[in-house]
Amino acid sequence: MQEEEREIVQAEELRFLGFVGEEAEEAEREVRSVLFGAFILHPVCVVCRTLAQLGYNPLPLNKGKYFIFAGPTCLFYPNFFVYARHIFRTYGFRSLWVGAEVAIAREVLTCAIRLVVTKQLEVRYFEVGGGAEIARMGPRTVIERFQLFIRFIIRSSICVFALDLFTYPFLLIQTRTVAQMVCGRKIYGDLFDSLSLICEENGVMGLYVGLTPLLISSMSGMALTHLTSFSLDVLFYKLINNLVANEGRTWIRSILDGLCSFARKSVTYPYELASVITSTIGSSLPVRDITYRSGLSPKCEDWRQVHTLLRRSGNQWRGRYSFFRSYRGPFTIGFDGRYYAAPILSI
Repeated sequence: MQEEEREIVQAEELRFLGFVGEEAEEAEREVRSVLFGAFILHPVCVVCRTLAQLGYNPLPLNKGKYFIFAGPTCLFYPNFFVYARHIFRTYGFRSLWVGAEVAIAREVLTCAIRLVVTKQLEVRYFEVGGGAEIARMGPRTVIERFQLFIRFIIRSSICVFALDLFTYPFLLIQTRTVAQMVCGRKIYGDLFDSLSLICEENGVMGLYVGLTPLLISSMSGMALTHLTSFSLDVLFYKLINNLVANEGRTWIRSILDGLCSFARKSVTYPYELASVITSTIGSSLPVRDITYRSGLSPKCEDWRQVHTLLRRSGNQWRGRYSFFRSYRGPFTIGFDGRYYAAPILSI
């Protein structure tokens, strides 16, 4: 009996981000997993994607079928692994982890804030958003499901806003640190030096250049996620549960979730891209020519101009995919006789 009580006391003493016992262990495992994943995936998911989003495309384009084995012939960018190999050969091994400390700090902070805010909303602010009784007992009618949908929207908005507000300065520094590698200028150093430099030059608000389109992307993505979930729940509740067996329901739900996720990303990604490009404004880095045209592009003062130019030039999906990256813009023919995308960055 005493040993059991001792184990309970030890479990309660195990605290991590305000969690105790098994919850603390789970939270710690999740943070460690995020830390490991952020480090391993940094070369492809941060360095290559950021440079692709900014329009740095030094490699020749490849010809292929639009649907791999069928469809019209079009040009494709190399995949991100070929991209990473080029960066390694051109700038060295360490360049693949440029900005890693900032990116890892951002991912860990994002995970910690999400865990803490979610926990506090559940424990201390369960009534926020309304429909608390429905959340406890479970929805029984379509009206109750809709009330639960509104509750999720309100509570998720709090979490998303807090995440973007506290982590965006890290994203801004991460983008500029990666961009300066190919711009030929070293302006930003480690995390604290970069924070100090930006605050000295542009004030505290300089840390939030480009935050607005990211908030639009995050909030609309969150709202669309809950809207599609609510719609699918009603669809299954009213129709599919009566027509399809249990095995078929899981299969249909997985397909519909995948289609909804693709549609949701199609809506939110252009704003995410506009945020990445806008975050370089005021950085003194020569990141220009966001349209697929030679020469200098019009100077953009805010994210609306960036978003409009990207949409008009058909580049609002740039950097979205790691593979099968089709290219429809103008091209030039190099000295080797191969196709190259028109200049994007003026370096």
